[in-house]
Amino acid sequence: MIWGSGTVRNEYVRSKRSDETRRKLIETFMKLMADTCYGDIGITRITEESGISRKSFYYHFASKKALLDYVIESMISEYISKAGSVENGWSSLEVLCRLIYRDRRFFKAISDTGISPLAVTNLNSQISPLIVKAAVTIFDVEEGMSCCTLASDAIFVAIIRWMSEEKPCAPPIFLRNLRIGCMLLAEGYLLHTKTTLN
Repeated sequence: MIWGSGTVRNEYVRSKRSDETRRKLIETFMKLMADTCYGDIGITRITEESGISRKSFYYHFASKKALLDYVIESMISEYISKAGSVENGWSSLEVLCRLIYRDRRFFKAISDTGISPLAVTNLNSQISPLIVKAAVTIFDVEEGMSCCTLASDAIFVAIIRWMSEEKPCAPPIFLRNLRIGCMLLAEGYLLHTKTTLN
């Protein structure tokens, strides 16, 4: 950037201010979601509590749903970035579950509103590679095998159910129970495979 140019500097300041406005709107929305049902949060409440005008809200987001989608996408991007950097499949699932648990109030608030099937499908498609990596580790099989698909679907459903509980258990307890369930499923699969081949 050429700081001697007033236009470039003004654009930089405007961009920083715009980022700060978006951040304030998101933080306020997240805070409200922790204590209030999504349906009870209006744009007026978000703008009043953030100190941001409605005009600025609509500059950044077309609607409250657009804000929700942006927040979810941002969270998922963070999850994929942090959990995806871990090589071991099960360890990446542990990181993913800790991050989701950190944001559990937000996910609980969303599930209480009856999250749309499309949103669940979208979430599953984005975090599925991390879950498949864990299933491959547990089953010690190639990705794409039917047992791996079954296990990754079961893990995803277990995570959704865990986050929709009134008081979800801590990640180490959830992960221990999930691992036991997956190992039992893997043992059953291996037993079935051996008896089918013989």
